[in-house]
Amino acid sequence: MRKMMRLLLVLVACHVLLIPLVRAAETTKTAETKQGGAVVKKYPPYPDVWDWVTPYPTRMSYRLQAELLPDGDVQLSYRLKSKTPKPSEDLDPQGEEYSVLFFSKQPVPPPKDFYAYVHHQKGRVKLPNDKTVMSSGAWGSNSGCFSQFGREFTVRGADEQELNRKMLLYMLDRPETFVPSGMCEGEPYRDPSFSYHVTPMVAGLIPLEDNTFLVVDYEHGVVLRFDEQWQSKSPLLNRRVFILEGQQMQAFIRDKKYLKTEAEGYGLIWQRVEDDLYQYLMTLKEGK
Repeated sequence: MRKMMRLLLVLVACHVLLIPLVRAAETTKTAETKQGGAVVKKYPPYPDVWDWVTPYPTRMSYRLQAELLPDGDVQLSYRLKSKTPKPSEDLDPQGEEYSVLFFSKQPVPPPKDFYAYVHHQKGRVKLPNDKTVMSSGAWGSNSGCFSQFGREFTVRGADEQELNRKMLLYMLDRPETFVPSGMCEGEPYRDPSFSYHVTPMVAGLIPLEDNTFLVVDYEHGVVLRFDEQWQSKSPLLNRRVFILEGQQMQAFIRDKKYLKTEAEGYGLIWQRVEDDLYQYLMTLKEGK
């Protein structure tokens, strides 16, 4: 019995001694990381991951952030609108916060503080091969104008010569309505309201080490990965997202110009543009 008691006391003593040693080792490891210890790179090479779509499409706000991590993954963090949202929740959502890793697809704790992606997104990034990718265009309607079709993406070479110019079009689940109001380019906006199924994407950019990059569309909660030729393995292409040449899109719009009465002057029938564009993209979708 005494031997059993002694053995038990020895085991308890060892346990008590080991606990602080283990904790000290964990503290040292954490301290080394915080003090600039080497971070093990997970990527590249990158897995065959080319897109991410929010699991909460009806509750997404503009509060979406993408951050390139030291290990090569990209952390996507977002905050949802409440289940019965107020109009202000597009910019100031009151719902839950989530965070996920783009390549490993693992959920992670959201950052303590993050801001609406629109406020600090990168619209110009340089790839390792010295080519530059740029996103340009209005984030919203400017002074009552319907200005979304000025949104474009451009790839430039190391000499800053333009290599290609694209427009990424996103097809909505349900049409939305644009209601003209106020002034547009110094003139009263008298055109009628119109509905639209298609809207050009404007997004932030994340460069990757294999000369691909991420297009982070905060407006629709979609992230797509492309190479510099706008090639992607995402199944969203020609189903949800469509790519048109910039000149092709502008020519398409010009073809829809019309002459109103002399009193009304020149203008665009945006409803006709949207309807014809939607029908054209549907032919691409059906031919997929």
